[in-house]
Amino acid sequence: MERTINQARIPGFLATLLLSSLTFNGVAKTQDTEETVLNCASHQVQQNVLDALQQQLTDVYIFPKKAEQFAIHIKAQQAQKAFAKINDCDSFANIINEQLMKVTDDKHLHVVYSPHPIPDETPESKAAFAAHEAEFMQSLNYGFEKVQRLPFNIGYINLLLFAETAQGGPQLASAMNLLSYTNALILDLRESRGGEPAMVDLITSYLMNERINTSDIYYRKEDRLEKRFTEDEVSGKHYGQQRPVYILTSKDTFSAAEDLAYTLKHLNRAIIIGEVTGGGAHSGDMVRLTSHFEGFIPNGRSINPITKTNWEGAGVQPNIKTAADKALNAAQQHILMKLKANETNLARADRMQKRIERLAL
Repeated sequence: MERTINQARIPGFLATLLLSSLTFNGVAKTQDTEETVLNCASHQVQQNVLDALQQQLTDVYIFPKKAEQFAIHIKAQQAQKAFAKINDCDSFANIINEQLMKVTDDKHLHVVYSPHPIPDETPESKAAFAAHEAEFMQSLNYGFEKVQRLPFNIGYINLLLFAETAQGGPQLASAMNLLSYTNALILDLRESRGGEPAMVDLITSYLMNERINTSDIYYRKEDRLEKRFTEDEVSGKHYGQQRPVYILTSKDTFSAAEDLAYTLKHLNRAIIIGEVTGGGAHSGDMVRLTSHFEGFIPNGRSINPITKTNWEGAGVQPNIKTAADKALNAAQQHILMKLKANETNLARADRMQKRIERLAL
């Protein structure tokens, strides 16, 4: 049974974190209030998890041929007694994930073990989950870690995750209002692991002058293409296309954060500075496999309308490659050199040059 967590709401790693938080704070423990000792050395326990996982892969995984390959691969692994020495359930989950990566190379696809029983989906459990999710996302300020004006009127937003637009939209509007008169904007996605595609579209709406097709998502099970567009109107100050935008990336930048970087790069709307990103372009759902195991199963893939492909496996390639910890300074240097070239006030130009030199240290 699906638990409605997907890339359109929470990226895989945050879904896992939220589920752990739910479990250990008692929200999910509707069937049993005590931690259950599960014998993952048991062949039957292992088989139940693998059978349920394979069924989900067969039914909804975005690449059915890889689902078939995994079925063949895992049977061969079992024949070779690959799981025979498993003593604990975390190790079992880790080995499954290693085997999934070998076959699919899909960084979204993974299984998670819970020491507490995972409840069946009921109206009560769904309500409890939704309430805890809202509290969890609020505690993260819907992803907006820092918003500030840097020296020489450069706007800066450190965005850790992409929340639902209903919750994160007001925060975005406040940020864009604060930075509406800046000379340039830096979006720091170096620690962002993704989230809601609609937030990608909303951010892009602030940075473009007209409605555009940002990206699409193809869902294999329904054989359906969901087309995505920017919003016609935004509630905060519209930034427009005249001023430069820079996006900072790292190897940890993932999922919807990559979506924004990839989209704006190919619209020639942003300069990407930093490292090649993680390479995860598949949306999906967190699915209950057994009473103690869940899996994040990608069921859709992104398709950019310009490139006709996505960043899966390859990551987003920066325009300017540099170590992640040097990306912010590099972006400021790049901005200041352009501002200095057009600065008529010699004293201000001199201050800019000194700032550029300090940033280079």
